[in-house]
Amino acid sequence: MEDFDKLYEEDTFKEVMGMSKEQYKKKVEEMLAKSEGDKGIGHGKSYWKDVQTFLLFADARFRRNKGSTYKKAFLEKAKFIAYVDFRMSDFANYADILLPAKSHYEVWDLRTNPGYHRFANLAHPPTNLKPVGEAKSEWEICTMIVEKIQEIAMKKYKETGDKKYIKIPDPELSKTGYRDLDTLVDEYTINGQLRDDRDAVEIALENTDQFKPNTIESMFKRGGYLTLNEKAGKSSPLYPDKPYNAFENNLFLYERFETLSGRITYYVDDDLWIQEGANVPTAKEPIRPRKFPFVLMTPHARWSIHSTYKTSTLLLRLQRGKPYVMINPEIAKKKGIKDGDEIRVYNTLGEFYAMAKIYPSCPKDAILLEHGWEPFFYKGRKGHNEVVASPLNLLELSDGWGHLKFGGNWDGNQHAYETSVDIEKV
Repeated sequence: MEDFDKLYEEDTFKEVMGMSKEQYKKKVEEMLAKSEGDKGIGHGKSYWKDVQTFLLFADARFRRNKGSTYKKAFLEKAKFIAYVDFRMSDFANYADILLPAKSHYEVWDLRTNPGYHRFANLAHPPTNLKPVGEAKSEWEICTMIVEKIQEIAMKKYKETGDKKYIKIPDPELSKTGYRDLDTLVDEYTINGQLRDDRDAVEIALENTDQFKPNTIESMFKRGGYLTLNEKAGKSSPLYPDKPYNAFENNLFLYERFETLSGRITYYVDDDLWIQEGANVPTAKEPIRPRKFPFVLMTPHARWSIHSTYKTSTLLLRLQRGKPYVMINPEIAKKKGIKDGDEIRVYNTLGEFYAMAKIYPSCPKDAILLEHGWEPFFYKGRKGHNEVVASPLNLLELSDGWGHLKFGGNWDGNQHAYETSVDIEKV
């Protein structure tokens, strides 16, 4: 809300949204308060507010989430962070304990989506692969953590005889109202069957109807993949001799869509959607500030997969090797900016620095910056999120409508990158 207040102009916001900034903020607070008392999806703002210990896997949240105010708030809240990754991401720098994971092609895994295509590929470690340091698969890491939790709980219980160490109240999420830590390992590993990544693949092959009949050995013989059976089609039958056509079930076989009405929904009969003029698909004017001349656009990275391979020296050699902003040649000339110059990108919320790249395909009213750059690539660890506020889309707090039911904990659709900036040569 602080970022929202700083960035968005009252006149523009009111013109587009039909309400003042204060009215918007009041609505968000009312909806969050309502979600706190609700049961079902999104019931518990109260359940999460006291979480101080975080175990996160490959979640580069200071790159993904917006702005330094979020970063500051998160770090003040977090008393302890354990982080798992196979690379030194920006977020890894802030972990109290950093656990090294094996990378994608050092572990056993099945790569597929059983609902929408025909094959599943087997990922597996190369023969005689030596582990790097103490790196382990995520399955192994989780199993070891669970074993340690049970070990500590049982030790305390044996020392004191107090069951509070092995029966942890959990009325919100557990069926019995508490968690049994004395049987945690058996529960987590299915009585020892599921301890590592290979176990996970074998159990999936044995128990997933769409994969049957297959084993790791049969996949190896076939060349590392399996053909999904007829149970795999989600929105179309999976024929042995015809292509997969999405939504054949609904459009030609006349089955219901997975909505409350069973139909494709264009009209949303919900008070909030009607009030916001979104009850039918409707284009809206941007809410970004008009006092800054350039829209900040962040297309997908061409030389990495999100941030995952952003530090690969091979891929960095294919580009500038550092964050760069694409600028239209005419705009660059007016601003006195040449290719390779360092520029400052700024608005009322913040600023960041990057290299200029003269790019004829860039619109004259926009600058382009490929997403995925880690904050540590930028001067002062301040990246492109510094100029972005992300007010929550009110529609994401719709309530009581099944497939439209969201609560305050839904990491939902924001007015993301609805921002504008100015630029100058440093």
